[in-house]
Amino acid sequence: MDIPRVFICYYPGETPDAGQSLLRQLFNDLRAAGTEVITDAGRNTDEDFYQYITRSLPTCQWIMFAQTAETLQHPRTRAIFTAAQRLTEQQQSEILRIIPTPTETVQAPQEWSELNTINIALDYPKALEKLLFILSLGDTGSLHTIEAPEQTRLPKRISHFSTPSPTYDRPLAPPPRMAVLRDMPYTIGRKNLMIGSIALASLIVLASVIVVLINVFRPQPAPPPPNLVAGNAYFTSSELFNSDGTKGANDGLNVTLNNIAPPPANKSYYVWLLADSQASEANTVLMGKLPDISDHSATLSYVSPTHNNLLALGSRILITAENSSIPPSTPTTDKSMWRYYAEIPQGNSGSSAMNMGGDNGDSMNMAAGTQLDHLRHLLYQDPTLQNKDLNVDLKGGIAFWFQQDIQEVMLLSRDARNKNNPATTKYDVTKILDYIDGYKYVAQDVPRGTKLLVDQKTSRIGLLTLDPEHENPTGFDKLMGHHLTGLIEAPQITPDQKQQINQINVNLNRIVDMLTLIRSDATKLATNPNDKTTLDDLYTQGCNAYYGAYDPGSGNRMGGAIWLYDHIQHLSSFTVKKYG
Repeated sequence: MDIPRVFICYYPGETPDAGQSLLRQLFNDLRAAGTEVITDAGRNTDEDFYQYITRSLPTCQWIMFAQTAETLQHPRTRAIFTAAQRLTEQQQSEILRIIPTPTETVQAPQEWSELNTINIALDYPKALEKLLFILSLGDTGSLHTIEAPEQTRLPKRISHFSTPSPTYDRPLAPPPRMAVLRDMPYTIGRKNLMIGSIALASLIVLASVIVVLINVFRPQPAPPPPNLVAGNAYFTSSELFNSDGTKGANDGLNVTLNNIAPPPANKSYYVWLLADSQASEANTVLMGKLPDISDHSATLSYVSPTHNNLLALGSRILITAENSSIPPSTPTTDKSMWRYYAEIPQGNSGSSAMNMGGDNGDSMNMAAGTQLDHLRHLLYQDPTLQNKDLNVDLKGGIAFWFQQDIQEVMLLSRDARNKNNPATTKYDVTKILDYIDGYKYVAQDVPRGTKLLVDQKTSRIGLLTLDPEHENPTGFDKLMGHHLTGLIEAPQITPDQKQQINQINVNLNRIVDMLTLIRSDATKLATNPNDKTTLDDLYTQGCNAYYGAYDPGSGNRMGGAIWLYDHIQHLSSFTVKKYG
């Protein structure tokens, strides 16, 4: 059984009390029962905190909120709760509320009151047992002595898949016709019996004809279509990046199935990542055997041991039923054992023909690229980033480098503000402009004779496009926009995906606006590094571009490069259906 991973949002007060002691005991008891418990752990800076929850929360099956005054008042709680709600909507995590006092001494917000809740102060042993039951860690041998959890407190699983109709009691069948005849009195004469039999047979034939005619001419309701959707799968990133972005991105795959039948006797389901439909099967990856199926549901999480980009290796998923005791090395050739299948829409790949240059006649032909092409160019590898004729040699996808360069800009803006030293400020803002302008255009924003501080290969493509008519290749903003437009125009894109792409485009435009402000601030500081107000604004805009703009109303950060990459990655998802 997989070890449950739980994030507990809890910020203790300065004065110890009974609630703190109870929560500490809960932490220890959960860990002793085999649960991996993680918390914010008092990370000092906002940057560290946002990076931490971005990476850690999606790995947790449960996110718990301790209802204490300090936790409710802490500014980070709102950010964690918003992230938890998003993960719940994506069916990645579930939320629980923990009350450590006999009564609700602290008024919780309305959205907390609707959560599944456990009060650990009223009867701690029973509350712990109930909690372990929910986490599937309870001792099944003693569960019969436990009061069953209230239905309203059980975790609410969100499912987009229909379930079979409940069974019903059929009405009693009428007695057989021969039984009626056998029960007739023997006093009836043979002649009368024969006449009666003929009449009865005639009536039966006539009734049968009438029934047939009624059924022929009466409109028949269409039978309900079978539910072929079995679940979904999506890529994840460990973010254990190497220097060129070829590892650590899209190196994991989560498979969630909610509508599957049990495998045949002595067989188990095996999940495979297959190469493209027109490629060889050399890249087939066995991601593992599905665990025991419960209530038609099962999940599987796979991470590449070498952290290779799985989107580069394959674009299809196959689930086969095979020998339980001997793990197969390749999928069975017996297609009757191919049970579930999914693929990212693809066709004759136009990757080699897709030119992602500037808008000077070299821009890509949108019709040439499939949905899979555009996703790979954004998330794995793009020809423009490896165009030797343009002196560009960057591995990794466009979205990866866009996020990485914005992260560098944010870190440089923080360094400049924290050190508040004119020499350091000039150095940092020059590097910021190298990233934003690109080495070919940065000279217009820095004092004459300023050296390029960023490697020319890295700065060959700027974050912003400064000369749309002549710049070749264009900046990352235009490259991103080209592929997002290509995705919207892809033949098999769904309405839901179109809506997601439109949201991504809106946030991309916001990031471009923030980068424009950063460029303006950096240009001023390159000649006047002592401008404290501009230095503060540079840092604010840097954080906004990377983490998202801070919303004082909700206390959250909205959009930003992290959000952008996550949502682009979410587009490379699979709908798993019954094979054939």
